[in-house]
Amino acid sequence: MDIEYGFDENFYACKVKPLDKPPSSLNPSQVSMEFVYKTYRSHVHVDSYDEFHILSQFEEFKHTIFLFCPCIFCDPSALYPVLSSLQIDPNVHQQIADKILACGNWLLSSCNDDGDGGRVFSLVVNITRTRILYWFDKEYMAPATKQSIKEVSDKLVRVVGNEEEGGDDHDVCSNSGRVVKSICENETCGVCLDKFCIGTYACEMPCSHIFHPNCIVTWLNKSHYCPLCRFEMPTN
Repeated sequence: MDIEYGFDENFYACKVKPLDKPPSSLNPSQVSMEFVYKTYRSHVHVDSYDEFHILSQFEEFKHTIFLFCPCIFCDPSALYPVLSSLQIDPNVHQQIADKILACGNWLLSSCNDDGDGGRVFSLVVNITRTRILYWFDKEYMAPATKQSIKEVSDKLVRVVGNEEEGGDDHDVCSNSGRVVKSICENETCGVCLDKFCIGTYACEMPCSHIFHPNCIVTWLNKSHYCPLCRFEMPTN
């Protein structure tokens, strides 16, 4: 089996639940949290029929931390430095903080309903990151021609704010005089899955899929297929 590395994706999951036995050292109204962060790596082979075969999968990293965070209910962003210390992608910080806040508010309302305003709040936060590395048959990874890559990099798409007029398929002119389309900021790159930034330009493939310029140029120098739909670009 002659295969070659293509790209990887990261998937995050977060589960929050009350801790059955909170630390005895806590005072009433204090909030304690136990963070359990695990990362997993999977190597997956994608064959010529688009079928997935797991080559290997294993736990890469596990870390547990404890902290007291009395301000979580008024400022969930106080958790961001903790998540950063665990090297968790900043793009998912708010999503994780919202889940913790939702569970904490549920506990708080339960205590108020029971008339137990002095109860200790203790949560356990289980966060997992799964990194999947995709491997393809070398035939699939044949690069596109330099000319076709240049044509893609020249086909620009302007990223605008959601509230700005002139949304999808609205033609405008760039400073270089090339005609481009505009897309809204909530769209994501099909390679790295990050959102596009307002005021920047993305590139459009002939199949109409949109990517960051660096992402799609790097990809096409490895594979002549669109990462999303397998549209074929010319090869040498």
